[in-house]
Amino acid sequence: MATHARVTDQVEQLRQIILRVGRIRSLRDPLGTLAEDLADLSPPQIHTLMWLGNEGELPMGVLAQRIGATLPACTRIVDRLKSAGYLLRERDAHDRRVVRVRLSAKGTRLHERFETDFREQLGFVLGALSDDDRISLLAILERLAATLTAWAEAREDHERST
Repeated sequence: MATHARVTDQVEQLRQIILRVGRIRSLRDPLGTLAEDLADLSPPQIHTLMWLGNEGELPMGVLAQRIGATLPACTRIVDRLKSAGYLLRERDAHDRRVVRVRLSAKGTRLHERFETDFREQLGFVLGALSDDDRISLLAILERLAATLTAWAEAREDHERST
């Protein structure tokens, strides 16, 4: 396991790399080329559309967690997106207390455009690397995702048992 000082140094190195790349190309908005079409949508609304497009129908509580918002804030975001015709909201058939949200046909079309643009942006970034570097990067990210998933599952198990 890495020493705390070494990890601290590496955190700063990664931070500086991210800042350098961010000066060249926006890291915040990989959907930048759709900006004219997204002028009326806030970043949390775009994230909502992305999560629902990738995961399908979600309960409001899960959606709020995914976009990093409180349930009341998520409700306001969903209300605006529903009014704009991007979402459908309905009560769960088995538990009327649960509200589920999903993309409408209009929301699905916009999400498909997001996905196309996002894949093009990722292709641009990965295309800057050699084949070997892309393979290494993806392997490292897979291991990181597996480790973080295991940590999250262990935390959930611990919370359920206490």
